Order: sequence, then structure tokens, then C-alpha cells
Amino acid sequence: MAIEYVTLDNVMETPVWTQPYFSEEVGHLQDRHIQDRHLQAADLLLLGRITYDGMSGAWPKAEDDEGGFARRINTLPKEVVTSRKGDLNWNATPLAPDDLLKRVRELRQQGGANILIYGSGQVVRPLLDAGLLDELHLLLCPLSVGQGKKLFDGNVKLKPTKTETFSQGMTLLTFEPASD
Repeated sequence: MAIEYVTLDNVMETPVWTQPYFSEEVGHLQDRHIQDRHLQAADLLLLGRITYDGMSGAWPKAEDDEGGFARRINTLPKEVVTSRKGDLNWNATPLAPDDLLKRVRELRQQGGANILIYGSGQVVRPLLDAGLLDELHLLLCPLSVGQGKKLFDGNVKLKPTKTETFSQGMTLLTFEPASD
């Protein structure tokens, strides 16, 4: 399962553009469905290196909340898709990009570890292409930024399962793989 912020023109890179659309309603998604529920059910957090670097700089310093989100995200095992050397000191194990699909297939065959992905287009795109992503949540911001890394490259076929719109304009789109 993956959670991504994306613009109307399919950009997911450096999502500082989410701020004008982030409302209390979207923040409560942590309590109601996306982040908290899936984080609590996850066996593994799978991240790209850029997302990992951003999260590992913030979450270890976070105060725990009533639902235990900070404690859970800090203690959950993590695998980081990276070709860079360097410390992964936030409870993480490096995973070479070439091993991503093999590793996810292994996890699924071992009884289906519940894998959660935040951001990390370099992780989501290959999993989508290989049919290894069961659920995709897109938080769509109603703007076009013109440039940046795109979430989708080429042809992607998904089946919409839920849509929810929020007062500041952000829309949550939930998809699962489309059956041919």
C-alpha cells in the first residue's frame, strides 16, 4: 500500500505545494483511515532514500501523540531503496534498487508482510509496473506546478475504489490494480 501526494500534472517531487491545501480534515486522515490505520497494521515501512532522509530527520524528534503514531513510525522496521552509501540510523536496512522487486516478491511469498510506502516514487513506480502494489492512495492537490518528478511514467491502469474531497481542495483518490 502506498500513499502519495501529487499535483494535477502528475508531479510528486518536493511536495511543499501541499501546504495551502492541507486542512484539519486532511490532518485527521491520520486518525480516520490512511496513515494511522495503515501504519499500525504495517510490518515494514519501505522508502526511497530521499523520503527516508526527510522522515529520519523529523520523526525521531517527534513527541508521541495519543494514538502512538510517532512511537510506531520510529520503531517500525524500515527498508530503504538506495544506491548511496551512508548511515541509515533510523531503524533501517539498505536495499539496492535492483533488489526491490525481488525483495517485495519474497515478502509476499512469506505470508504477505504488510508493506507500507510513503512518498518514494522510485519505489512506487516499479511496483506498479510489476503489479506488486495492492492499493494506492493519492492525495491530489488542485494545482499544476509545471515541472518536477512525475509519479506516473507511461501507461498505468488502476481501478478507483474511493474518492473523498476536502474543504481546502485536496482530494483523496484510492485505487487498486485494474484487472484486465
